[in-house]
Amino acid sequence: MNVGEDRKVVLVSLREVPEEITFLLSDAEQDPYIKNRYWFNFPNQWSNIPNKDPIIGIRSLYTTKTNRFIQYTYKIELIPVNTTEAIDTIEGRISHWLDGSDTIRPIAENFNTYWKTNGTTTNTFENEEHTWNDWEIMCYYGYDRDTNKSNLCFGRGVLSSDTVLIKDSEDLETECYYYITITPESDDTKALFGSNGALTSDTRLEVQVWSRYECLVKSSIANNDKNNLLGHTRNQSYTPIKYYRLNASDKKFWIELYETRFPSCPVSLPKKVYETSNIEEQRKIDRDDVIIEAIVCFSSEAMI
Repeated sequence: MNVGEDRKVVLVSLREVPEEITFLLSDAEQDPYIKNRYWFNFPNQWSNIPNKDPIIGIRSLYTTKTNRFIQYTYKIELIPVNTTEAIDTIEGRISHWLDGSDTIRPIAENFNTYWKTNGTTTNTFENEEHTWNDWEIMCYYGYDRDTNKSNLCFGRGVLSSDTVLIKDSEDLETECYYYITITPESDDTKALFGSNGALTSDTRLEVQVWSRYECLVKSSIANNDKNNLLGHTRNQSYTPIKYYRLNASDKKFWIELYETRFPSCPVSLPKKVYETSNIEEQRKIDRDDVIIEAIVCFSSEAMI
């Protein structure tokens, strides 16, 4: 700072006061083609300062997971191969809570516990008694390398054959397959399973889900990393703050979410399947979120 001949103060060096902002995934726009990519808008004022590139500092990065009420019905039909008529059917309803700290696994555990009790029903087919438990019905969470998806699977295990053999009283065998129907009932289950209606498949029903583990985060602002890796959502704060230089012309940036244990597996956080079109009412409903707390300044000389 100098004092001119007219006694006016003249600034010779500009040091900006950093501006703080929080980016919420719930306010972002999901990419229509890359489902695990979310777009954020930079504040308008960030591009209104001429000849200065913004510097953004990531202060913290974390997820919030809401409690979810899980309720769905299942229906499993035993159908002879080359026919469409079931020779046996078992149905049930499962309800329980997912705590905010839970992964997706309690859904599988609750199904398997319920099945051990209710899947032992003995039925008679052609005078031959059988129990559904003998045929390896289960629910499990797994990663499919062929499709690069993480799934909640209902039905036969991946190492089991796709069909079962039923013997009649004369020891004649009938080859049968399962037809599985899962129908989400609660709004939270519809959001997690990504469907308002029934999900069906033969042998094994795979529902693509987020594991509810923490996520790897890639971003367009992490331009100094060859993989655009911004960080991990289990790191709630960064000390020191992570800084990146942006272009003044940038209007948006994106982040992409990936499973921690399978770094190439994309993650899309569950959307609420709303029963109402009222926007204000929608905002009252809790949802899972990713929160980025950042600061920005515009001068390379800035004390940030």
